[in-house]
Amino acid sequence: MLSLLLLACLLTFAGCGVESRIEFRICGKLKVPNQLDALRVSILDTELTEQGFALIELTERDMVAEGGVEDSATKNDDALRKTDEPSREATEDGGLDSERRSSTIKSLPVTASLEGIEGPGYLRVQALLEGVEVARFDRWIADRDAASTVDMPLTESCYGRYNCALGQTCVKGNCVVAPIGNDPPACD
Repeated sequence: MLSLLLLACLLTFAGCGVESRIEFRICGKLKVPNQLDALRVSILDTELTEQGFALIELTERDMVAEGGVEDSATKNDDALRKTDEPSREATEDGGLDSERRSSTIKSLPVTASLEGIEGPGYLRVQALLEGVEVARFDRWIADRDAASTVDMPLTESCYGRYNCALGQTCVKGNCVVAPIGNDPPACD
């Protein structure tokens, strides 16, 4: 009996070893690779200081940066893969020449997860095109450790509109107070 009580106390203090994770459901009608080719999901504190992030490649990219130097960290990074494609050229609509598109293209919706962090703050998803931010959506979370699944819509009406003030995000083309928890807007 005493051993069971001791075991229960240890499990309580150890938190049972379960880490909480926040699942980001990223949706929208932005087109890959014409409007975005990567996503960056972040957990931010109340001052928008990044506490954790993940980069999701939606197309293959060249590993060597413009300077032509390839370091050992880049060689071992599974997220960046070499391609035999010629250099990419933009078309008038901002897309890539159709014959130069990667054969491995993922489209929205995409799901990603990060380890939860205690306290209030923001969850952010950024759409990137060739490394440049083209869209952003933020959501306020009262307890980032208690959040489980959140919808993070990236819409065409907010494409290019990502410079909203602290505590705001773009919804339907306008800067508004960042939604709380799972309040609308949501993924369909």
